[in-house]
Amino acid sequence: MERILVSNILKIVSIVLCFLFFGNTLKGQDLINISSRVIDKKTRSPLAFANIGIKGESIGTVSNEIGEFDFFLSSQFLNDSLVISFLGYKTFKEKISNLKASKEIGLEELPTLLEEITVSANSAEKIIKDAQKAITDNYPIAPYLMEGFHRSWEKLDSADVKSYPGTLIEAAVMIYDPGYDSKKTKEKIYINEVRKSNLNAGWNYSNGNWLSNLLERNLIKYPRNAGWLFIKNFFDFSADMKYSWDGTIQFNGENLSVIKVEVKNSKNFPAVYKIYVSETDHAILRFELSGAKNEIEYSMGEWHTEMMDVTYIFRRYENRVFLQYARNQYKIRKLDVKNRKVLRTEDYFREVLVNDIKLDSVKEIYKLLDDDNMARSLALSKKPYDEQFWKNYNVIKANPLNKEVILWLEQKEKLNDQFKKEAIDPKKKKAN
Repeated sequence: MERILVSNILKIVSIVLCFLFFGNTLKGQDLINISSRVIDKKTRSPLAFANIGIKGESIGTVSNEIGEFDFFLSSQFLNDSLVISFLGYKTFKEKISNLKASKEIGLEELPTLLEEITVSANSAEKIIKDAQKAITDNYPIAPYLMEGFHRSWEKLDSADVKSYPGTLIEAAVMIYDPGYDSKKTKEKIYINEVRKSNLNAGWNYSNGNWLSNLLERNLIKYPRNAGWLFIKNFFDFSADMKYSWDGTIQFNGENLSVIKVEVKNSKNFPAVYKIYVSETDHAILRFELSGAKNEIEYSMGEWHTEMMDVTYIFRRYENRVFLQYARNQYKIRKLDVKNRKVLRTEDYFREVLVNDIKLDSVKEIYKLLDDDNMARSLALSKKPYDEQFWKNYNVIKANPLNKEVILWLEQKEKLNDQFKKEAIDPKKKKAN
């Protein structure tokens, strides 16, 4: 009886410790940082959004738009192998202790795969239908936890831009996902740390959660959701969707069929999906949605979508396929239809990086999560600003566009000062 009691106590303690350190797994450890740039070995051009991880482990990151990345990890992994994979390139593997001083990591492009038979439109559509049928076979249906980093910003350009420039939000979060089953509830997001620029008067920050919106645009998990306000999901299979085969590409040792889907819509926006489907088990390992329309049609209403660029990247772990990275960038214009002029231009950017995946003791940890930390609105969340935490946390390395936005937001005050101002004073929190 005593042994059973002790065993239960130890189990509870281990779960509590796991929860307490989930978002701060690197604190108190000897850290190493692999800071490098992923490039094409021959042309030396950057490789954007390359999958980066440790062989056999759940932790990982991705490179940014210009191939750069920082990867903080415990020194216990020094003798493990870093694995970098990218579409159409040979997978890179190297012992981590050999990479600490590597400023660039070159990947070797693989020869293009030639197919003797051209895949018909019907066959291309069937590949996507087979992928839909295989969702519950390939993706997690049991609950799991994701430790992630989220960044979002808005850049508003109008007559009152100096008083209303936009907002930057970055957050370290824990995401509880009940699994890829349409009958289950949506993900729940819990905030570990958050930092944000000055909030702007007149902006409705309580209207939704941008990270939740990004997760709900995972069209594999939510096949009934639209890819965009006026763009159907690629699982819709309606008459106004044109499916075509766009070749075969290699990725991390397997062949992927590339399916292109052109979508007609009410806004005459030239939207195109690209979906990368494993030829082995029909798992979708990546999908993209993009389009651009510079010409304004005032007859279409007061909002004009100028561009969108959406990417969702997945990785295999423990015989299942998990989200690793997602981003959504778009530009819209508010129009004065009567006078045929642009009133305001709005740029939006959202991304989430999954740093780690937890599959053990998920239900027990979930019961211990504090609803006070649930992210109903990241902008309105009240947390102290821990400057030290952000110095060694795995974030997406800022790209030139992010840096441009930061300069835009720093017109009146340095960003770090804004982070401090918008946070709770820890002393005041203690007093309350």
